[in-house]
Amino acid sequence: MNIVVCLKQVPGTTEVKIDPQTNTLIRQGIENIINPFDTYAIEEGVRLKEKDGGNVSVITMGPSQAEAALREAISLGVDEAVLLSDRAFAGADTWATAFLRVRRMVEEGHEIIETTLPAVITVAKEINVPRLPSLRGIMKSKSARIDTWGIQELGVDEGMVGLAGSSTQVIKVFFPQRVHQAEMLEGTPEKQVDTLIDRLKSAGLC
Repeated sequence: MNIVVCLKQVPGTTEVKIDPQTNTLIRQGIENIINPFDTYAIEEGVRLKEKDGGNVSVITMGPSQAEAALREAISLGVDEAVLLSDRAFAGADTWATAFLRVRRMVEEGHEIIETTLPAVITVAKEINVPRLPSLRGIMKSKSARIDTWGIQELGVDEGMVGLAGSSTQVIKVFFPQRVHQAEMLEGTPEKQVDTLIDRLKSAGLC
């Protein structure tokens, strides 16, 4: 069984900055890590391999520094890694990044679906507890070969990826101003309740 885990490298900080000219994330000078939620998918893939045999590969799209995330995945038990990197991919939104994949999310409950392989499966973080890198895994990750694929290797049209293939574009990025307002209601508890109800009705909330 061949298992492929898609992962994303994200900034290891909440203080991100946006380039005002390109409206894209400024990655220079920021430590990047594997998206914490993706570590659960890596763990589940490795567990399936340990249980049923097979091969686990990870794939990510990004600049050359994303290779560090792939090597970390190898240290966690992954067998192979592929980096999708091409200047044509720059500025891609989620549609252009995954135009050959469909994901379905069910908010209220769950579904049991039987399908044929190959298949794309997403997992929730409650599925497992990700392991820590082993010494053998760390040594393997340092010498592992990371293949890099661009649009030629993938055989995709340049008009389907990057900004050209994106159905959405960022026009403006800003941080909303936080305005805090408070009012203390006076009088007896009954009077306070009546006043609160009147305020809610005035605001159209009840």
